[in-house]
Amino acid sequence: MFTYTAVFDSLIFRPKGPKDIADYEEVQRVLREEIVNPLRKNLFVSADHVMKLRRLLDRLSNVSGLTSEEKDPEEFLNSLLAEILKAEPFLKLNSGQEAFHYQLFVEKDADLTLPSGAAALRAKFFDEQH
Repeated sequence: MFTYTAVFDSLIFRPKGPKDIADYEEVQRVLREEIVNPLRKNLFVSADHVMKLRRLLDRLSNVSGLTSEEKDPEEFLNSLLAEILKAEPFLKLNSGQEAFHYQLFVEKDADLTLPSGAAALRAKFFDEQH
């Protein structure tokens, strides 16, 4: 999410406010200098930089085990965005719910047969011709 979008830049450059945690600027610095900048420059972030962020989040958020357990990305993102960076939700759904992400994964249906990419393109082309 931080690779090539300015959408999240406001999070890593927002000045600390009175409601922010004491370590807010440290989390921003680690995100900006050790995750985002190397990712944008080198398209790679080393594991030690990611672990530094995970240690900070493990210590500062309500989600435990961020350094020693496999976590759902949703837990990680909610911890970072909602608890630490105090970001406003990015999505406002018609149902009135707000969220930082939208679950796009669905359970696998073994009986479902999907067309190949070529078959889908042929069908699209055929529909446009008629």
